[in-house]
Amino acid sequence: MLKELQKFYRVDLAFTSNVLEGNSLTISETKIILEDGLTVGGKPLRDIFEAAGHGMACDYMFSLIQNDFISVDDICKMHRLFYTKIDAENAGTLRKQQVFISGSEHNPDIPQSQDLPVEMQKLETWMKDARKATHPVVYNLNSRWGI
Repeated sequence: MLKELQKFYRVDLAFTSNVLEGNSLTISETKIILEDGLTVGGKPLRDIFEAAGHGMACDYMFSLIQNDFISVDDICKMHRLFYTKIDAENAGTLRKQQVFISGSEHNPDIPQSQDLPVEMQKLETWMKDARKATHPVVYNLNSRWGI
C-alpha cells in the first residue's frame, strides 16, 4: 500500500507542481516519463527534464521517511536532483535574488535572499522540535496548512 501511495504521489506531485510553473506535460505524459522512462514527442526538453528531476527529488524525499526530520542539506539535495538538468549552476543552492509571482500584483511575504540561510536554519530547527513534540498526523497538518 505504501509503495502504491508513493507511486501515485510521485506522479501527482510532479504533475501539479510543474503545471503551476507552466510545464506543458499532461498527467498521463508525466506518468509515462516517470514510470516508463520514455520521452514524449513534441514536448520541450525542459518540461521533460522538470518531470524527471521532480521524480528523482521525490524518490530521495521518500528515502528520508525514516529520518526524524528533513535537514537544509536534504532540501538542497532535492533541489539539486530536480534542477540539475535545467540550471546546473544554481541547482542545490539557495536563491540569490528576490522572487515574485509573474503577472500578479500580490507580493507574498517571502524572505529576502540574504536572509535565506538564517530562515532555512530556523525551518530545520522547527522541524526537529515539532516532529519530536507532535503526533505525526498533527505535524503533517501543521506543516501543510500552517496551523
